[in-house]
Amino acid sequence: MGPMAQDLYSCYGLGASDTGIATIDGIGVSLAAAQALEARTRKLQQENVDLRERLEQLESIVHGLTQ
Repeated sequence: MGPMAQDLYSCYGLGASDTGIATIDGIGVSLAAAQALEARTRKLQQENVDLRERLEQLESIVHGLTQ
């Protein structure tokens, strides 16, 4: 299982034809995918920090209302 030459050729315009995948093309697509995953991870980590801060604020408000 893996990428199909036809998919890489049609989606990214990689390769001289749609019948083979050059090693460098596969490496380039893998690097681009890794970079996209890293960017998504950083965004989700920041969202997590923001949500934790909101939760702490809301818990503080609830605590103040229950006393």
